[in-house]
Amino acid sequence: MNEPPFIVGKPVTGEYFINREELAKLKTLLSGVASGKINNVVVLGLRRTGKTSLLVNVAGHITTESDKIIPVIYDCMGTSTKSMFARQFIGTVLDAYVQVSGDRAYKQKLSSVVKNGLEWAEKHISEFEGGVAEYVKFRIKLRELKDEEDELLRRALKYPEDLASTKEVSFAIMIDEFQELLKWRIDFLKMLRTIVQSQKRVAYAFTGSAP
Repeated sequence: MNEPPFIVGKPVTGEYFINREELAKLKTLLSGVASGKINNVVVLGLRRTGKTSLLVNVAGHITTESDKIIPVIYDCMGTSTKSMFARQFIGTVLDAYVQVSGDRAYKQKLSSVVKNGLEWAEKHISEFEGGVAEYVKFRIKLRELKDEEDELLRRALKYPEDLASTKEVSFAIMIDEFQELLKWRIDFLKMLRTIVQSQKRVAYAFTGSAP
């Protein structure tokens, strides 16, 4: 039987996805996070060679095979500022957790806390569980630190580990088109490396495209 054609455009899944060996390797590496084996991976390649499709298929397989690993795909394309990345990244992690775990009560609790106002939340923050506390801290800093984007970025990158520890799950976070963030230079990469290496419940895959 002939292999299905490579399709350019939307992510390819099912019978049209042909990179089975790469899929198996990446899934195995990222799934190790559930047993404490942290493998952070970088995937480089030319544009339109199937990197996004690879991530989508890996996420699908992880979701099917484990209810303790939350796959997250964040697309950096169009991300212009650090604060934009921080807001979108933390929202993507939250939505992925709720979708895979079915824990809608957690998101409802966050909404309830925020509705009471950030001043109220700040006074009661010691009463919240870790995952809620870190989210509230981020929202507070989002309001206060308009000119301190690095701090927003740091708090957003720490959120998955805090949520994973609170909920006793692990995250496999796949950051697509990572080259879009390289405009933030060496200080950003140093921060990212420090945070990524400190996390025990989060594994990362970064994909990048050549010009």
